[in-house]
Amino acid sequence: MLLHTGPRSSSHRFGIGDILVLLGLASVLWVTVSPYLEGHALGEKELEAIGVLESWCGEDVPETFRDPTATYRSLAQEFGFDLRQERVPGNGRMESSLWVSGRKALVFDPCPLARGTGIYLRVRDLSAPSGSPDLRILDSDRGLCDGTGKPITPKGAFDRKLLELGRKLRELPFLPWLRRRLADFPADSGEADWSAKGYLFRLVPVEMPGAGFGHFIYAWPIEQGVSGFAAFCLRLEEEIVQTRNLVHRYSGTDSVPAPRASIRRSSSELRSDGAYTGLDGNTWFPVLAPES
Repeated sequence: MLLHTGPRSSSHRFGIGDILVLLGLASVLWVTVSPYLEGHALGEKELEAIGVLESWCGEDVPETFRDPTATYRSLAQEFGFDLRQERVPGNGRMESSLWVSGRKALVFDPCPLARGTGIYLRVRDLSAPSGSPDLRILDSDRGLCDGTGKPITPKGAFDRKLLELGRKLRELPFLPWLRRRLADFPADSGEADWSAKGYLFRLVPVEMPGAGFGHFIYAWPIEQGVSGFAAFCLRLEEEIVQTRNLVHRYSGTDSVPAPRASIRRSSSELRSDGAYTGLDGNTWFPVLAPES
């Protein structure tokens, strides 16, 4: 009998079992790594949005834009309005008045003067039910319009007062600077809300408790979880605050921050890291924590 004592030769054929094993390993690897990759990508988009907000800070910001209280108060006195910020009912964009005349709320938006729809002043009825149209619209191109945007002839003292107010608003001292800044904005589209870097941006006049008026610039993701997660606000004092956007979530044009959303609730303590609960219920905190 002859015994084979040399090395055995064997061949392994790559089969379906091996493919399944490799697919399983690849799936485990993807499940482990993909959250990090997605989080890193969202973080990069958020940093780009912060960079856009930071571009609005600087020594060239006019004092009349940084603190427009005297300007807005002077217009209120001239036209017999109350300088008062009240939430406008039945408006999905959660806007607030700048001036109030009786039950009429005047919503001022300085941005469309240089970009977007051209509508910069709208009049709404504070006592109207949800979904009610505007009473009047002032459009930089079409002039005085009814609530549907159709141009109309002034029909009384209030309409004539609106036209004169519109003329004064177009002469605001900070508007030339604002137009230049908007012209340099790295926009992705020409929508009424500016969009860039996967975020929407919105500038609004805001009344600060005991500190007069100023302007906030909000930034929030076009689609939360896809183009970014956090929401940001550039405050009057050129401080940028953010929220992880978990309680009242801002995403796209259907969920927009109210002008006073990032203001600290009177019942909220200011923590040592600068965090606080805003009027919207979200936790807001400085992008850069204050030094101890």
